[in-house]
Amino acid sequence: MTTLSRVTNAYMVISSPGYYELTVDIIDGDYTVGIYINASDVIFNGNDHLLDAVDNDSTYGIWIDNADNVTIKNIIKNTTDPDWGAIHASSSGNITIVGNKIIDNAQGIHLYNGNNGNITNNMLVNSNISIEDYSNVVVSKNNVAISELLG
Repeated sequence: MTTLSRVTNAYMVISSPGYYELTVDIIDGDYTVGIYINASDVIFNGNDHLLDAVDNDSTYGIWIDNADNVTIKNIIKNTTDPDWGAIHASSSGNITIVGNKIIDNAQGIHLYNGNNGNITNNMLVNSNISIEDYSNVVVSKNNVAISELLG
């Protein structure tokens, strides 16, 4: 588990409630975290843009930290690094992850230490869904190929 002290280098930090959109692909970004969210009441729409990074160990596409009522949708997360995590939520609640394409990520979607999650209508290829110390999670209508559901 990456500690908060590692989240010092992010492409985008969302620290206020609101609606946010990704307007360009992020390719070979050299960031520990692509999108870091530590605010509640956030909708993040990736608009089907690619979120990718240089193959660094223990990096994350999107990290939701100590936030409630966050929706992540329409991200394409693709990498060849086995240590990459696509979408990670820790100590957060009411997290909705919908309509994303997650390809070749060690941790495709990881919910840790929270409650009330909804993982719906995502495509995961060679990526897992991991649910750890998280209650009341609905996982439905996902297209999963050569991936795992852990937790």
